[in-house]
This record gives sequence, C-alpha cells and structure tokens, in this order.
Amino acid sequence: MFVYRVIATGTIEEKILALQERKAALAEALWSEDAAAPAHLTADDIAFLLGWKTARENSAPRRPRIVSHQVV
Repeated sequence: MFVYRVIATGTIEEKILALQERKAALAEALWSEDAAAPAHLTADDIAFLLGWKTARENSAPRRPRIVSHQVV
C-alpha cells in the first residue's frame, strides 16, 4: 500500500512540511549514536528546534506594524 502526499507549491502546507522535515533531520542528528553528530548542529539549528529566534531573525530589521481601529 502506498500513500501519496500532494502538496501545492507556495502553500502553507509546503512550509509546514519543510519545517517538519528540517526538525526531523535535526532531531535525528542530535539523537544519533554517532558521537560527532551534535558537532554538526549550529546555534541556529538548536534555536530552531527549541522554537527560539535565531541570530539572523533577531538582527533582521522590523517593519512597523500598523493597526487601525475604526469605531462605528
């Protein structure tokens, strides 16, 4: 029996799948029996696994958030 996953390009589903695959690969590297595996993990990889912001995300300029409220 085969299961096919159909994911359209440029969708939220594609982004979620990419995140799942990256986390699975990082977790496998972290938990593998190969003693050298954790040496390949970067600080950004560990931050990604823990849900922290990476150094790149922290240094990125932020766009102002504009919120408008209209009272009727």
